[in-house]
Amino acid sequence: MTLSINLHTTVVKINTKINTKINTKINTKINTKINTKINTKINQKINLKINKKEFRYPIVVALIFIFCVAFTCSTKLLPNNSISNTKPQYFSPTPEIAGSSIMDMFEREVIVPDSIERVVGTGPGALRYIVYMNGTEKVVGVENIERDEEIDPETEMRPYNLAHPELRELPSIGPIFGGDKELIAAAEPDIVITTNYKQAADLDDLQTSLGIPVIGLIYGDLDENIGILWEGLNITSQLLGTYSDVFLPFKSYVQNIIGDLNSRTSEIEESEKLFCYVGGVSYHGSHGIDSTSPSYDPFDLVNAKNVAEELGGIQTIVDPEQILAWNPDVLFIDGGGFALVIDDLQSGVYDTLTSVINSNIYILLPYNFYTANFASILIDAYYVGTVLFPEEFSDINMNVTAADIYENFVGTDVFDLIMNNFKNRADTTESALSKLSANLIGDDNINGYFITLIILVNFIGIAYFRIKLRKE
Repeated sequence: MTLSINLHTTVVKINTKINTKINTKINTKINTKINTKINTKINQKINLKINKKEFRYPIVVALIFIFCVAFTCSTKLLPNNSISNTKPQYFSPTPEIAGSSIMDMFEREVIVPDSIERVVGTGPGALRYIVYMNGTEKVVGVENIERDEEIDPETEMRPYNLAHPELRELPSIGPIFGGDKELIAAAEPDIVITTNYKQAADLDDLQTSLGIPVIGLIYGDLDENIGILWEGLNITSQLLGTYSDVFLPFKSYVQNIIGDLNSRTSEIEESEKLFCYVGGVSYHGSHGIDSTSPSYDPFDLVNAKNVAEELGGIQTIVDPEQILAWNPDVLFIDGGGFALVIDDLQSGVYDTLTSVINSNIYILLPYNFYTANFASILIDAYYVGTVLFPEEFSDINMNVTAADIYENFVGTDVFDLIMNNFKNRADTTESALSKLSANLIGDDNINGYFITLIILVNFIGIAYFRIKLRKE
């Protein structure tokens, strides 16, 4: 699955292709507008943008491509199949659509100000979109859920918040799920990017009330709605002026990761796969082992054999009898429901599960905090791959892989912070986890089990958690 790649040749080809495409598009646009009555004014603006773009785009894409090229949409990888650990290159954004109009995801045409220097994001995922597209420095206010008053930096699990602690100190624009109109207005943003509305009319009302352009976006996913994700990030990047510098290489990077995950497992026969189940899936709050996802992204991305797939849907609650009937070979626990799943495992109901008997129980990073954190999903997918398909993922070092993914999504490696904060959450969570420290040294016996939380350090260099159950 390896392929030697001449990076220099690849970069030159990319530069040539990009220059040709950009020059063709720009020349066509210039020639058309020159024939209009306002050619003088337009030529001045267009020539200014041409000069900036022709100088910047080839260099930017070439630099970012160097660390993106480790993945491809096929089975072709860099020698040793490693993931590039090069930090992403970010550049000062220059608005590319300032002074014009843009169509938001509710088919509303919104006039964009001449200068976009002050931005706020409201609703689940809006600020995450802005961070992904390198617009952090333009954010002038955040919802309370992002601020120091409502979060604990030592248990916080949102990568974008950990990577940019400066966001926590910004002025409040109101509560979760949309903020407050008066506080949004007080922040004096040039535009509002929001994922909090489902109707165009509501967006129009907000825009009229604020007197500020409001751009409505929809939050996508890494599965069937990945096109929605790309459109949302596309619009966000255009507003921030980072379409070419950030969005295009970011999209390529994510597509290559998804392609790599799929290529490693797509040819494995179903009869050779282990049956797996994930419990503790969060949905409008934490749930126990009976909460699962028939379309769990970390499973789907590696073509895992999810016993709950037949049920359909995003999240569902299943009877304990059904879990026992499925009898999965491997049990994964979504970290969001860790405490409740531990309680369930201690109840004795699931003692006969093959995964429990063999201690094949693994904990995944929780990723659903104010909607999905896509970087954590991809990291979980690689970990699931190392567990279910160790041969196909034998080259993966999870510490390196996680660092690379977080760097490319939020600008810095926060994997150690995420892992440490998850441990802090486990140490401070009530219920079974409040007794975890005692269990680690065997001082406490709960329902006949000693529960040990161990850190695996093995051939994949992993720093993930696994539960070991020992019957006394």
